Amino acid sequence: MNRGSMRFSLLVVTFIAGSGIAFAATDIQKVTFTGSQVSVGFFGSGEVTCANGTQGFVSAAGFLQGAEQIFRQTGTPQTLSNGVFVEIDSFFNTCTNVALSGSGGVANALTPPDKKLTSASMVGTASVQDFGSGATIPVTFNVSVQGTGTLTQSKSSGHSKTLGDKGGPIMITQSHSANSNRSGTATGTISVDGVPIDPQFFFAFLNLNDNSSMTISKL
Repeated sequence: MNRGSMRFSLLVVTFIAGSGIAFAATDIQKVTFTGSQVSVGFFGSGEVTCANGTQGFVSAAGFLQGAEQIFRQTGTPQTLSNGVFVEIDSFFNTCTNVALSGSGGVANALTPPDKKLTSASMVGTASVQDFGSGATIPVTFNVSVQGTGTLTQSKSSGHSKTLGDKGGPIMITQSHSANSNRSGTATGTISVDGVPIDPQFFFAFLNLNDNSSMTISKL
Protein backbone atom coordinates (compact mmCIF):
# COMPACT_ATOMS: atom_id res chain seq x y z
CA MET A 1 0.00 0.00 0.00
CA ASN A 2 1.47 3.38 -0.97
CA ARG A 3 1.53 6.44 1.27
CA GLY A 4 -1.50 7.99 -0.46
CA SER A 5 -3.61 4.88 0.04
CA MET A 6 -2.62 4.67 3.70
CA ARG A 7 -3.69 8.24 4.28
CA PHE A 8 -6.97 7.59 2.50
CA SER A 9 -7.63 4.51 4.63
CA LEU A 10 -6.86 6.34 7.85
CA LEU A 11 -9.21 9.10 6.81
CA VAL A 12 -12.04 6.66 6.19
CA VAL A 13 -11.53 5.02 9.59
CA THR A 14 -11.54 8.41 11.29
CA PHE A 15 -14.86 9.39 9.81
CA ILE A 16 -16.54 6.06 10.35
CA ALA A 17 -15.34 5.52 13.91
CA GLY A 18 -15.65 9.12 15.12
CA SER A 19 -18.73 10.55 16.75
CA GLY A 20 -20.18 13.99 17.21
CA ILE A 21 -18.96 15.26 13.81
CA ALA A 22 -20.82 18.31 12.57
CA PHE A 23 -21.82 17.82 8.92
CA ALA A 24 -22.26 21.42 7.80
CA ALA A 25 -22.19 20.80 4.06
CA THR A 26 -22.95 18.14 1.48
CA ASP A 27 -19.25 17.49 0.87
CA ILE A 28 -17.67 16.85 4.25
CA GLN A 29 -14.16 16.10 3.11
CA LYS A 30 -12.23 15.90 -0.12
CA VAL A 31 -8.67 14.59 -0.40
CA THR A 32 -6.36 14.50 -3.41
CA PHE A 33 -2.87 13.08 -3.64
CA THR A 34 -0.37 13.44 -6.47
CA GLY A 35 3.31 12.64 -6.70
CA SER A 36 6.33 12.19 -8.93
CA GLN A 37 9.52 10.19 -8.48
CA VAL A 38 12.91 9.92 -10.15
CA SER A 39 15.27 7.00 -9.48
CA VAL A 40 18.89 6.61 -10.60
CA GLY A 41 21.46 3.87 -9.89
CA PHE A 42 25.19 4.55 -10.16
CA PHE A 43 28.70 3.24 -9.49
CA GLY A 44 32.11 4.76 -10.09
CA SER A 45 35.54 5.68 -8.80
CA GLY A 46 37.86 8.66 -8.66
CA GLU A 47 41.54 9.26 -7.98
CA VAL A 48 42.68 10.99 -4.81
CA THR A 49 46.08 12.00 -3.45
CA CYS A 50 46.71 10.50 -0.02
CA ALA A 51 48.17 12.43 2.92
CA ASN A 52 51.58 10.77 2.37
CA GLY A 53 51.66 11.90 -1.26
CA THR A 54 50.82 8.53 -2.82
CA GLN A 55 48.00 8.04 -5.27
CA GLY A 56 44.81 6.34 -4.13
CA PHE A 57 41.22 6.09 -5.21
CA VAL A 58 37.67 6.23 -3.92
CA SER A 59 34.97 3.85 -5.15
CA ALA A 60 31.23 4.06 -4.52
CA ALA A 61 27.95 2.51 -5.64
CA GLY A 62 24.38 3.37 -4.74
CA PHE A 63 21.30 5.19 -5.92
CA LEU A 64 19.45 8.50 -5.77
CA GLN A 65 15.68 8.73 -5.44
CA GLY A 66 13.92 12.07 -5.70
CA ALA A 67 10.26 12.53 -4.86
CA GLU A 68 7.72 15.33 -4.76
CA GLN A 69 4.35 14.73 -3.11
CA ILE A 70 1.36 17.09 -3.05
CA PHE A 71 -1.44 16.43 -0.55
CA ARG A 72 -4.65 18.44 -0.49
CA GLN A 73 -7.39 18.13 2.12
CA THR A 74 -10.51 20.18 2.70
CA GLY A 75 -10.02 22.82 5.37
CA THR A 76 -6.22 22.59 5.50
CA PRO A 77 -3.45 24.20 3.43
CA GLN A 78 -1.93 22.24 0.58
CA THR A 79 1.09 20.21 1.72
CA LEU A 80 4.11 19.90 -0.55
CA SER A 81 7.17 17.77 0.22
CA ASN A 82 10.24 17.62 -2.00
CA GLY A 83 13.53 15.86 -1.44
CA VAL A 84 16.16 13.39 -2.59
CA PHE A 85 17.03 10.19 -0.73
CA VAL A 86 20.62 8.98 -1.14
CA GLU A 87 21.80 5.46 -0.42
CA ILE A 88 25.42 4.35 -0.65
CA ASP A 89 25.55 0.57 -0.81
CA SER A 90 29.33 0.43 -0.87
CA PHE A 91 32.08 3.00 -0.35
CA PHE A 92 35.83 2.59 0.08
CA ASN A 93 38.73 5.05 0.30
CA THR A 94 42.12 3.40 -0.23
CA CYS A 95 43.96 6.28 1.45
CA THR A 96 42.06 6.14 4.73
CA ASN A 97 40.78 2.54 4.52
CA VAL A 98 37.35 3.92 5.37
CA ALA A 99 34.51 1.67 4.18
CA LEU A 100 30.82 2.18 4.80
CA SER A 101 27.29 1.80 3.55
CA GLY A 102 24.51 4.14 4.62
CA SER A 103 21.83 6.60 3.65
CA GLY A 104 20.77 10.21 3.98
CA GLY A 105 18.67 12.85 2.32
CA VAL A 106 18.34 16.50 1.41
CA ALA A 107 15.17 18.59 1.09
CA ASN A 108 14.14 20.63 -1.95
CA ALA A 109 16.75 19.00 -4.19
CA LEU A 110 14.43 17.69 -6.93
CA THR A 111 13.20 19.46 -10.04
CA PRO A 112 10.31 17.08 -10.78
CA PRO A 113 9.39 15.78 -14.23
CA ASP A 114 6.54 17.21 -16.27
CA LYS A 115 3.42 15.23 -17.15
CA LYS A 116 5.10 13.67 -20.19
CA LEU A 117 8.14 12.65 -18.12
CA THR A 118 10.54 14.33 -20.52
CA SER A 119 13.16 15.37 -17.95
CA ALA A 120 14.00 15.93 -14.29
CA SER A 121 17.03 16.85 -12.21
CA MET A 122 18.46 16.31 -8.72
CA VAL A 123 20.94 18.79 -7.27
CA GLY A 124 22.21 18.98 -3.69
CA THR A 125 24.46 17.65 -0.95
CA ALA A 126 23.31 14.96 1.49
CA SER A 127 24.97 13.77 4.69
CA VAL A 128 25.07 9.97 4.42
CA GLN A 129 25.30 8.09 7.73
CA ASP A 130 26.82 4.63 7.98
CA PHE A 131 24.31 1.97 9.01
CA GLY A 132 26.68 0.47 11.57
CA SER A 133 29.12 3.01 12.99
CA GLY A 134 27.07 6.16 12.53
CA ALA A 135 29.96 7.90 10.74
CA THR A 136 28.90 10.38 8.07
CA ILE A 137 30.25 11.45 4.69
CA PRO A 138 28.93 14.11 2.28
CA VAL A 139 27.52 13.08 -1.10
CA THR A 140 27.15 15.91 -3.62
CA PHE A 141 25.17 15.31 -6.82
CA ASN A 142 24.09 17.22 -9.90
CA VAL A 143 22.25 14.71 -12.06
CA SER A 144 19.82 15.21 -14.94
CA VAL A 145 17.51 12.52 -16.30
CA GLN A 146 16.06 12.65 -19.82
CA GLY A 147 13.07 10.45 -20.59
CA THR A 148 14.13 8.20 -23.46
CA GLY A 149 11.95 5.10 -23.13
CA THR A 150 8.35 4.53 -24.12
CA LEU A 151 5.83 6.36 -21.97
CA THR A 152 3.50 3.83 -20.36
CA GLN A 153 0.28 4.83 -18.66
CA SER A 154 -2.39 3.06 -16.63
CA LYS A 155 -5.68 4.22 -15.22
CA SER A 156 -8.26 2.79 -12.86
CA SER A 157 -11.46 4.05 -11.30
CA GLY A 158 -13.06 3.50 -7.92
CA HIS A 159 -16.66 3.14 -6.75
CA SER A 160 -19.08 4.86 -4.42
CA LYS A 161 -20.05 3.29 -1.12
CA THR A 162 -22.79 4.27 1.31
CA LEU A 163 -22.41 3.68 5.05
CA GLY A 164 -24.89 4.12 7.89
CA ASP A 165 -24.12 6.59 10.66
CA LYS A 166 -25.89 8.20 13.60
CA GLY A 167 -25.92 11.51 11.80
CA GLY A 168 -27.29 10.03 8.57
CA PRO A 169 -25.95 8.00 5.62
CA ILE A 170 -22.44 8.86 4.45
CA MET A 171 -21.27 8.29 0.88
CA ILE A 172 -17.58 7.74 0.19
CA THR A 173 -16.52 8.16 -3.44
CA GLN A 174 -13.08 7.41 -4.82
CA SER A 175 -12.35 8.58 -8.32
CA HIS A 176 -9.64 7.60 -10.79
CA SER A 177 -6.00 6.72 -10.25
CA ALA A 178 -3.56 7.41 -13.07
CA ASN A 179 0.09 6.35 -13.27
CA SER A 180 2.79 7.07 -15.84
CA ASN A 181 6.25 5.50 -16.13
CA ARG A 182 9.23 6.03 -18.39
CA SER A 183 12.82 4.85 -18.43
CA GLY A 184 15.47 7.50 -18.89
CA THR A 185 19.10 8.33 -19.47
CA ALA A 186 21.04 9.95 -16.61
CA THR A 187 24.02 12.30 -16.90
CA GLY A 188 25.83 14.45 -14.39
CA THR A 189 28.38 14.57 -11.59
CA ILE A 190 28.67 12.90 -8.17
CA SER A 191 31.22 13.47 -5.41
CA VAL A 192 31.53 11.16 -2.41
CA ASP A 193 33.41 12.29 0.69
CA GLY A 194 34.74 15.27 -1.27
CA VAL A 195 36.13 13.16 -4.12
CA PRO A 196 34.59 13.43 -7.61
CA ILE A 197 33.87 10.02 -9.07
CA ASP A 198 33.26 9.12 -12.70
CA PRO A 199 29.64 7.96 -12.36
CA GLN A 200 28.31 5.14 -14.50
CA PHE A 201 24.50 5.17 -14.43
CA PHE A 202 23.02 1.70 -14.84
CA PHE A 203 19.34 2.62 -14.54
CA ALA A 204 17.10 5.67 -14.52
CA PHE A 205 13.31 5.87 -14.18
CA LEU A 206 10.73 8.64 -14.06
CA ASN A 207 7.30 8.10 -12.51
CA LEU A 208 4.15 10.15 -12.06
CA ASN A 209 1.23 9.13 -9.80
CA ASP A 210 -2.12 10.88 -9.67
CA ASN A 211 -4.31 9.25 -7.03
CA SER A 212 -7.26 11.55 -6.71
CA SER A 213 -9.64 12.03 -5.24
CA MET A 214 -11.70 10.88 -2.27
CA THR A 215 -14.90 12.73 -1.45
CA ILE A 216 -16.92 12.04 1.71
CA SER A 217 -20.46 13.40 1.60
CA LYS A 218 -23.54 13.37 3.78
CA LEU A 219 -26.68 12.27 1.95
